[in-house]
Amino acid sequence: MRHRDLGTTMCLWCRQKPQFMDSAFCGKTCMHVAEGQGPILVQIPRGHKMYKSVREQFTKSWRHPKKNCPAVKGIYRIILSESSRQAYEAYRQVSRHWCARLRLNSVYSRASVEVRGHFTAQGKSAGNQNRRWHGTQRQCDVGDNGKTSLCQQGNCAMCSIIKTSFQVKRAQGNISFGRFGAGIYTSSTSSKSDDYSSNGSTRNSKAMFLSYVVVGKGHKLTKDQTNLTSAPAGYDSVLGEVGQNLNYDECIVYRDDAIRPAYLVIYA
Repeated sequence: MRHRDLGTTMCLWCRQKPQFMDSAFCGKTCMHVAEGQGPILVQIPRGHKMYKSVREQFTKSWRHPKKNCPAVKGIYRIILSESSRQAYEAYRQVSRHWCARLRLNSVYSRASVEVRGHFTAQGKSAGNQNRRWHGTQRQCDVGDNGKTSLCQQGNCAMCSIIKTSFQVKRAQGNISFGRFGAGIYTSSTSSKSDDYSSNGSTRNSKAMFLSYVVVGKGHKLTKDQTNLTSAPAGYDSVLGEVGQNLNYDECIVYRDDAIRPAYLVIYA
């Protein structure tokens, strides 16, 4: 592989070998080393295909006609711990066989969204995984000019989410009005998630997460149901559809392991 081509597909950890398929890494060795240091931020070079993919999704999903699409200043891959990744993958798709291999409780295999929904047979990703936006509050300058060391401020939602992933109990305390109850809210529309992004520091830039979400079987709603604490029986998520109460879509999950922050986008 030519050096120029490697720059667009290189492993984000060793930066010496090409990434394996859509992974951030070239293989298990780099993945395990990186996850051993997680949670951490790794800056993605502008020429990398991951950078281009996330930036394109950000700009194409900016749909508010009266809001100018801002410029992307930086994109970072969020590397969580191995245990955090495994818990997410177990909920998403793992079988009883892999539960045994990973030494996970067999309850994961019974709850696996893919095992119950057979989404890959429908031409979808395992567990009907999607990439969705989540606006966040930032109280620091992490992400500006390549800064990756997370802050220690307790009120910085951005750094807290990177450290612990999303937590329903925290989301419940931070929502003044939840149209579909106490869950973790995301959207395919970046300009909608921007409404929930703010910066408490003196910086002009803002932050937004692009997260992996196990949508599974989504229950579509067009009217408010503010008392929800879980998806209705037989469903894995709630899909707020454009209609009577919504101008732009929402996807809500009510389990911690149904979502993981994957990318941090800094924009202004």
